Amino acid sequence: MRKENRIHEAFKEGYNVVGLTTAVAASVALSSPLPLLAGLVMEAAYLLFVPDSRWYETRVARKFDAEVEARRQRLKAEVLPTLRTELRDRFERLETTRLEIAAQPASGETWFAQVLRKLDYLLEAGPKRAFWGPRKGSTTHSPRSAGVPR
Repeated sequence: MRKENRIHEAFKEGYNVVGLTTAVAASVALSSPLPLLAGLVMEAAYLLFVPDSRWYETRVARKFDAEVEARRQRLKAEVLPTLRTELRDRFERLETTRLEIAAQPASGETWFAQVLRKLDYLLEAGPKRAFWGPRKGSTTHSPRSAGVPR
């Protein structure tokens, strides 16, 4: 994720917005600019250090993974019942494999997270492609048509 995006995401975090709102409200309630100035100083410190921290990076990654999982579950509920039985079985086998890989102890590694994200992409793109069919003009062929066994 680019640095501007991390700062923008950190700025939009719920607890950050609550803190800024509290500083503004305290400044208005006390008719003093001191709470607002203190809030701005704390905000600057927050935006300087938090977006680059490992804690925030893992927080954003978990949030992204949860969004992908929710989208995949929605897609699974919509598309999977309409697919042929063999395609459903292949999808379920891939999903089981992904869960087994995710359960491995090396789950903190960066490359490991990238592999899981690629599997997530396959789990998301597979049912879509099976439901909608290959794109018009696509040069990709199925492994079966190339003579590759299951």
